[in-house]
Amino acid sequence: MAELDQIKQFSQLNHEPQWLTAKRMVAYQMASTLPKFHLKGVDTKHVAFNNPSLMYHPLDKHNYAPDDAKKKGVLAINLLYATRYDRELLQENLMEKCFIWNHDQFSAQHVAFLQTGAFVFIPSNVVVKEPIDVSKLVNPMKQEKHVLIIAGANSEATVVYSSGRHTSPNTRQITEILLGDNAHLNYYDSATTDAQQNQKGLYAYLARTSRLDSYVSLLNQHDTVYQGKVNLDGEGSEAYLNLISLSDHHQYQAIHNDVTNYQTHTTGIIRQRGIVANQATTHCYTVGKIVQGAKKTNSDQSARLLTLDPHSKGEIDPVLLIRDNDVEAGHSASIGKVNRELLYYLETRGISKVKAIYLLTLGFLFPLIQKFPEKNLRDKIFHQLEDRVYER
Repeated sequence: MAELDQIKQFSQLNHEPQWLTAKRMVAYQMASTLPKFHLKGVDTKHVAFNNPSLMYHPLDKHNYAPDDAKKKGVLAINLLYATRYDRELLQENLMEKCFIWNHDQFSAQHVAFLQTGAFVFIPSNVVVKEPIDVSKLVNPMKQEKHVLIIAGANSEATVVYSSGRHTSPNTRQITEILLGDNAHLNYYDSATTDAQQNQKGLYAYLARTSRLDSYVSLLNQHDTVYQGKVNLDGEGSEAYLNLISLSDHHQYQAIHNDVTNYQTHTTGIIRQRGIVANQATTHCYTVGKIVQGAKKTNSDQSARLLTLDPHSKGEIDPVLLIRDNDVEAGHSASIGKVNRELLYYLETRGISKVKAIYLLTLGFLFPLIQKFPEKNLRDKIFHQLEDRVYER
């Protein structure tokens, strides 16, 4: 079997530990027997990637954590190198707790052909004030990308990842986040690839009184399937998922965000806003789950889409699954068309149509963009939006 030999050779050249080589090979052999990847409303053709070639390249061994953070034991290193660096920590956590490597065919394919990634480790009781940027650790020209973030108890940090414009024809990027007791993480993910097909996922496990604030901007050029799945496993844990998107031309987007409250006094909030232009299609699915026994919890979701053209298609499907009482839960959804009178008003004041559309787009997304934690991150989104709108 040529592909199996390729996996084995790639692992050997990277000096990967035996457990990772074994996991790759078992995943490859199991893949055809596992269930197919399934998300409501998503045609599998949008995630039916071929297995990529595994080409060896020397691993970057540099620690990209800020200098002050390095002194406190913070790591921001190449994921494949990290499997050598702290084998026990990686073996116990990599695709084992929130993104399960043998869940379905795509998960098995992802681990079998994992090519590039980043590993971030924040020790317990460490506060990192400067953002940790892991973008340089992830090779954009590879298909199977993975980011693993582990934050110890009472730690605090901001992690930034930007996929960049030029990537492989198909790209799959998975982020796993594991938060210890009372940890707080801001995670910013900017997607601006020109890949023909994109699959992105954010999977998180939150321990007691921990908090995750995620900020995702989906500004890819072509078809995109996104899944955010957060498990509030610790009492008092909180997750706030913020996402903005833009689709245009004949682009297809499917955006799924799912938060499950497993313990008491947990909070799961989803906020999404998106622009749909030309003949593009965007489907938004938001799911809030409160399991039996998770009393005094809060689950709330809000999704809004703005269509700019008569042939633009938007769909929002909000779902609440409540298995207990003494909880707070709610959802709101809206799909609206661009205000033609306002557009005409702006044009009569000497503003070009494309500039007017940009201003309306910015005005619609701004309430969510302003929640992004740092000014430089917000400014980057403004520039990315401007570039996309003016390319129409």
